[in-house]
Order: sequence, then structure tokens, then C-alpha cells
Amino acid sequence: MWRFPNVISRRNPRSRRGAGLATAAVLALSLAGTAAAPAAAHTVPSTSSTYIAVGGLTYRSGAGTEAWGLRTHAAWSSRVVKHRFAVGTVYGSRASADDHGSRLAADFMVYSNATKGYRIAEFAKKHHRELNITYVIWNQRIWSVGRASEGWRLMANRGSISANHKDHVHVSYRVTPNNYTYRG
Repeated sequence: MWRFPNVISRRNPRSRRGAGLATAAVLALSLAGTAAAPAAAHTVPSTSSTYIAVGGLTYRSGAGTEAWGLRTHAAWSSRVVKHRFAVGTVYGSRASADDHGSRLAADFMVYSNATKGYRIAEFAKKHHRELNITYVIWNQRIWSVGRASEGWRLMANRGSISANHKDHVHVSYRVTPNNYTYRG
């Protein structure tokens, strides 16, 4: 832990008061930037909306409007995760018969950062209602809303790191969005 240098003079009692005031001023300045801002409400937009608020920021156009080919509510929820956890790469829609092909799934690439993957997976699980999530796959385990009481369930070995979801968190979304609000 960093400490202030000992600048208090034993010969001059007034220096103690000055050092105390200086310490308080420096501490107040350092804490000013870390004060928690009130949580902003993030409402899932209707599918016809172009106004999407994520992380207290508004994304109408330009940077931050990534949709990854996903449906509007799935893209919005994916942006919440991307910005909250500073995920650099997100994959969405692709030609397949699963949720990716239906534009209802996103893969959040964490590569070898298992801690980030765990945090994203637990966040998605905790906020599944607000983010319209149906199931999450991470580290060869699956959690689903329909079987939530069973917790994380082990999946069969699919043969590779990526197929076993050890380098990314897979999140699948509901077809129809709920009318919940996420408070970040």
C-alpha cells in the first residue's frame, strides 16, 4: 500500500496541522474520480427503435452501434456485455441451423482470459431476465433458464478449445424480448 512520505516535523507542531490538511486534500482529490455514479437504467428498445442506450451512453450512429447481424434486442444486450467487460471481439449471426443462424446468439471472445470468461458468464446468468438470455455456455458447461435449478451442467467434449467454449462465452437470446430494465 502506498503511503504519504513522513513530512511532519517534530520541532514544529504547526507542520502537523498542515500535513493533515494536505493529506485530506490529496485524499479528497484522489477519491473524487472514483465515486460511484448512480446506476443508469437501460431499457431494451422495441424492434423498431434506433435509439439504444448502453452503459450510460447513447448509440444512435457511428462507434458503438455494432449489431453483428443480430436482432435488435439481442444486439442491444450484446452491447451491454461488450462494453461492461471491454470485450474486443464479438461474433453474432452466421449461416448455421442454431441460434447464430436465427440471429439470436453472440460469442464473446476471451481467448485465454478465463477470469473474464467466468465473469461474463456469471453476469449473463445473473441478468438473464433483463438481457433476454435463454442460455449461456462457458468452459464446456451450460446454464439455461429452463433448467436453472440444476446450475451449470457439464457438456460432452466436442474436441477443441473453441468447440468446448473455453475461449469464448456463448450467449443465446429469447426470440421475443421481455419488457425488463437492466440497471448497470
